[in-house]
Amino acid sequence: MKAPWTTYDMPTVCRTLIDSYALGLKNIYQFEGIENDPLLSAKRGMEKLPDQTVLRKDLINHFDTDDDVNRLRRVKVRQVKREFKRMGGHLVLEYDSSVETGYGCQEGLDTGYNPHKPGRASYHPQSCRERRSGLSVWSRLRPGDTVSSTDFISFLDESWEVIPKRFKRKRKALCKVLTRVFFPHFHLDLDNPTSKFILLNYFYA
Repeated sequence: MKAPWTTYDMPTVCRTLIDSYALGLKNIYQFEGIENDPLLSAKRGMEKLPDQTVLRKDLINHFDTDDDVNRLRRVKVRQVKREFKRMGGHLVLEYDSSVETGYGCQEGLDTGYNPHKPGRASYHPQSCRERRSGLSVWSRLRPGDTVSSTDFISFLDESWEVIPKRFKRKRKALCKVLTRVFFPHFHLDLDNPTSKFILLNYFYA
């Protein structure tokens, strides 16, 4: 926790990061362009938003280990479960992966398939999104030298833990795979009548 006399407490820092990512900013150095934005500042009741130096320092100091990051993931899981419990009908889970080019020297960057900038180091994150609500259910950051099928089954299992039990009991979680996965047993598991997943669609990106 930050000291009580600090200008920006951690909830403010986290909310600034969330707002910025929602606006499409992908790198922390880009936050400089919005720190004096009058609308965002007024919305948060501040003269100005925290600058990138404050954001970077707080990220390093408070989310330096995997355990620290997992604390945030647990908060996210509780929020997603709460929203799902309010929903009726089926959940439509969309699984995808993407290539994100990295810049500078960043942990986890590696060279692999990069259609945007061939030869450049990148990340290859996995994501699971619920289509109807637009909620991000689960995600995993991976180095750029992994492929779409790397640890995909375990990623499915992890995302399944976020789904409330009533959807599992009634088999109301549909699975849409948007990325290329080369796993024969992946199809067998999903097509099995006793499987916890129901395959809605399978797309090749």
